[in-house]
Parts: sequence; C-alpha cells; structure tokens
Amino acid sequence: MISYCTKCRNQVRAAACQRFLTPFLLLPFLLLPFLLLPFLLPMLGSVSLAEQYADPLPCDTAVDDALEAPRCAEAAWWATADLVYWQAHLRSLDYAASEDGTSLALGAGQTHRVDFDRDAGIRTELGYMTQVGWGLGVSFTGFTTEGDASVVRPAGVGQLFSTLSHPGGPEEADVASATTTFDYKTFDVLARCRLIDERFKGIDLFGGLRWAKIRHNLTAVYDGRDFVNGLVDDQIDIDALGFLFGGQVHWRLARGWSVFGRSSLGAMYGRFDDWRLETNLDGLEQLVDYRDSYQQPMLNFDSRLGLSKAIGNLQVRAGYDLNIWTSLGDRVLFVDDIEEATFTSSAGDVLLEGFFLQLVHSW
Repeated sequence: MISYCTKCRNQVRAAACQRFLTPFLLLPFLLLPFLLLPFLLPMLGSVSLAEQYADPLPCDTAVDDALEAPRCAEAAWWATADLVYWQAHLRSLDYAASEDGTSLALGAGQTHRVDFDRDAGIRTELGYMTQVGWGLGVSFTGFTTEGDASVVRPAGVGQLFSTLSHPGGPEEADVASATTTFDYKTFDVLARCRLIDERFKGIDLFGGLRWAKIRHNLTAVYDGRDFVNGLVDDQIDIDALGFLFGGQVHWRLARGWSVFGRSSLGAMYGRFDDWRLETNLDGLEQLVDYRDSYQQPMLNFDSRLGLSKAIGNLQVRAGYDLNIWTSLGDRVLFVDDIEEATFTSSAGDVLLEGFFLQLVHSW
C-alpha cells in the first residue's frame, strides 16, 4: 500500500499549480525564448516555494513513480522506456486498379493498395520533478515500418491500370507491384504540473515543443502491355516544429494497481518536400522528374489508455495507443494529358495504432 502526506501535497502542490496555471495556458502565444522560462523558474525557486507553503516536517511517503506519487520533501528524477507495436494506416497508397472488361469503361473491379506491416518502435523519456510538483522532461519516439503488394491483370479481357503514372503515357500493365516505407521520429521538450494529487486520483497537465521528422516513400513497378519495367517513385520528406499540450489522469486502485489515460494535441508548421520520378523501358525513357516544396500547418492527436502496476520505484504499464497525423500522406497527382503540368494534391492522414509496454523508474 502507498502512504501519502496529504498536508504536504495539498498545500504545496495546489498553491504552486494555482500560481503558475495561467501563464502555462498562455504559452502558445509566446515566442520560443520565453516558452521555457516559465517552466524553469519554478524549478529554480522550488526551495523557497516549499518553505513558503509547506509544513517543514518531512514526509515519509515512499516513491512509487515520479509522475504518479512524487516525494513531498525532495525532488525526483524519472525515466521511461516504451516498446510500441504499431501499424500505420494511410489511404493514399493505391498503385493499380483492375477491372474484368464487362463494361465499356470499367467493369467489376477494385483499387489495389499497399498495407503497412505491424512493426515495433521505441519511445523514451527522461525528466526531473521538483518537490512542488513541477517537472521538465525530454522524450524521443522512433518508428519505422514498410509494406509490399502485387497484382496481375485479370484473365481474358480484363485490364490492369496504373493509378500513379502520368496521363498520356503508359497506363496498362500485365503485372504491378508496390513497396512503401514510413520512417517516423519525434523529439519533445515538455514541462508538466501536478494539478490534482489525491489518494485515489491524480491529474497532470503538460505542454512544450515538438519537432517531427518524417519520411514516406511509395514505389511502384509495372511490366507488360504499355510498360517495360516501368517505375514510379514518390518520396516525401517532412520537417515540422510546433507546440504540444495535453493531460494525463490516474485512477489509483488497490495493491499498487492503477488505470491511466493520456491525451495530447499538437499544432505544428512544417516544410514538405515531394519528389516524383517516372521512367519506362528499363529506365531508358524518363517521363517525369518533378519536385514540389511547400509549407503548411499540420495537427497531431495522441490518445493512450492503459493499466499500471507499481513495484517499489518501478512502474510497469501496458495499454493501447491511437496517434493521428494530418496531411502526412500528401502526394502529387498529375490529372491532365493535354496540360501536362496540371496536378492536384492527394491528401492523406496517417493513423498509428497499436499496443505499448512501458517501464517507468524514479529515483
């Protein structure tokens, strides 16, 4: 069982959070040099705050977790290590369309897309929690996945079309195959505040900066009919920077068990570099070599729900994760064989979903 110093928690942490909550919510409107300053000042002044609000008697509370039950009389470090097992979902991964030839234009058929494999990734965090319930941490998430698929032309009078090649060029094939890769990295600098810390529940607020570096590639190969080892390669590189804000809630149960939930919303502004290459005749004929660079806003919503078990200073957590990114699957699509430079954007939002296993240690 966990013992709690209620007087120390309520007086010190409630007063500290009330004092700094207003500037914390106004952080999105501040410039970068001022963003970290309000978070660092409470850490530097934690001793004076404790003397002003806290009972000077030490607390005998045992630390289960720097995030769930930090010490009343001293600060604590925490470190987390996650193993995530995600699958990425993106609509704009089509590479071919087939039909059986029973209609004048398109008979009974379907669109063929590549599906990402379910793969493992990592997520780590290191932070420092002051004795008044304020903390500052840095985190990193890395995840890489890929997928492949292939399809052949339906028998008889059926047809197989490329959905990626430029209009007016080669379009029909006997066989088509595609591969896709997705490389995802985020770096966060976050400050957190213990808003509520009671015997059976706790609520943390956090906010800070997020930098995302993401690369997505889709490559299709076509052969037969109009193609002789035709290639379409589409690659997009994204660098984005912005703000991230959210909260985490704990419902503490008996014998060290607890249920927790976490949600965050990130607003970022990123640079997109899209490169399209199309060739035919074993690479001897180059049809398209086109680059499109632009900047646009993007959003990220992350939600987690899980179960936690405290074992001394170690927390073992497991749960389910939903991570949504807007505009990550954008790519160039040429739409006219007369005005050959006319193109449109194929927008695509990415969903990363799956399970995670997390270890949290505090000292």
